[in-house]
Amino acid sequence: TGERVSIREASEPIPTDTTVFTTKNGLIAHRAADGQVIYVEVTPTITLVFAYDLGIKGSVDYLATFDMMVGSVMTK
Repeated sequence: TGERVSIREASEPIPTDTTVFTTKNGLIAHRAADGQVIYVEVTPTITLVFAYDLGIKGSVDYLATFDMMVGSVMTK
């Protein structure tokens, strides 16, 4: 179906129109309004961007899996 999740280090500021939450590992995260992009503040200088790309499919089928991936991020 072409769906995929990409993870990269942010090179842009976190958008201001996000919903802030705390992951199960205590990291601050920001969810975009469409729920398909989440910014995770790993350290004060490192933010990871998780993006759920629907590809050619028009609906989200694996949002719970996407959320579990975000929730599993931790620091040492």
